[in-house]
Amino acid sequence: MGEQSILMRKGLDKLYTSLLISVMIMICAILAFIPILGLLAMVAMLVGSLVSLVFEIQGILKLKQVDGRYTTVLILYVVNFLCGLFDDLAFMDLVETVLSLAAMWILINTTNEYLEQVGRSDVAAKGRRVLAINIGLSVASVVISALSLMADSTWDLGVLAVSAGVFAVLTLVLGLVTLVLYISYLGNARDSF
Repeated sequence: MGEQSILMRKGLDKLYTSLLISVMIMICAILAFIPILGLLAMVAMLVGSLVSLVFEIQGILKLKQVDGRYTTVLILYVVNFLCGLFDDLAFMDLVETVLSLAAMWILINTTNEYLEQVGRSDVAAKGRRVLAINIGLSVASVVISALSLMADSTWDLGVLAVSAGVFAVLTLVLGLVTLVLYISYLGNARDSF
């Protein structure tokens, strides 16, 4: 399992790095609201997004040399990226959520099989927890999208709009927590090979 372990380690390391960059992008998004730092933060977000995407693709390309199921993850990432270009359409949020969850599902379950082979069922269990939390977060995201659509429709109830805003902030916080857990899982998985 020597070459396979090296490929797993290198691929997971690229994904780990990509997600660390994503955290920095989230921080830049917050800094973008500060007038003096706004333009600089926006440029940093753009550059960071491109670098993160490159690392993500490199990681998946390494992993697909070990298992063909990672190719499906790559395809889902590309389709999700293309869907992001049409973000103005309300239902695209739902499509992106489903695609992201499907990619994570395949990535974690495939990686967990290899973790079990090297006796790291503890890390595999962590992956299953991250996946369960992401499923819950995805359901919350769908609820937020539905509330936003209802608030934008003829109903236009203030309570509905406020509820959607509260859910959006809650989902953002949970998303950051989940991202940190996912980063931790990828780091532990990488170190297992």
